[in-house]
Amino acid sequence: MSVAKSLIAALAAASVFHSVATAGDPPNKAARITAVTVVKRSSGGTVLEQLVVLQQPVHVRVVQCEDELQRAEQALQTACNDRDSAKAAAELALSRVETAACLLKTMCRTVEINCHTFTEDEVAEAVQILITRYRETADSLAAAEIRVTECSDHLSQVQDKVARWQRKEKALLEQVAGLRDAHDTAAARSDRTTAATALVNELSSMLAQKPAAVQITTTADVTVTPEPAHVPDPTDGPALKRDQLLEEVDSILDAGN
Repeated sequence: MSVAKSLIAALAAASVFHSVATAGDPPNKAARITAVTVVKRSSGGTVLEQLVVLQQPVHVRVVQCEDELQRAEQALQTACNDRDSAKAAAELALSRVETAACLLKTMCRTVEINCHTFTEDEVAEAVQILITRYRETADSLAAAEIRVTECSDHLSQVQDKVARWQRKEKALLEQVAGLRDAHDTAAARSDRTTAATALVNELSSMLAQKPAAVQITTTADVTVTPEPAHVPDPTDGPALKRDQLLEEVDSILDAGN
């Protein structure tokens, strides 16, 4: 046991001596210094990648909006054509009412037209039919005007949407080009990166919203139920019916003016 203790003490003393001697001697070997380098990914690169990824969906949305704009322009043109046709039909129907009313006002008991003789009651009945047809065309014209207004409003909305998406696509391409060619100061790169990050967030929010399908309901043709014909009292004469029809025609003409 004493021999073992003596050996341990000797080794310990030798170790202390070697440490002291080594500390005093100049180093004969280069010390190995291990340095850990932490590579931090640039935030600008991350934003650039996000912008590049957004280029395709943004362009797709621009194309979709441009297609929608073309359809809106065609719908407005169709509505205008329908409005013009309805207006022409209403004007023609009104002129027929005026002609028939003038005939009814100036005729005697009978009138001969194209070798056919018509009584005052028959002419009055024809005037009533023409009035009903005119009102139908007037209702169709009013519906066509509403359709034109709806299509015009829709076109304005689509034009605004197309312009908005085109501006965003242009800004996106400019940001991508700017980040790729950034050789300016660190402060300028930071500002560009901040703007690019805001653009990424804005575009992501816009793309998350599904395109609103604006549906314009086509106005159905208005069916006008003819007013029940006036059943004359046995004491009423043709003059009374004629006066009533002429007053109705006058009211139509006054409304048109």
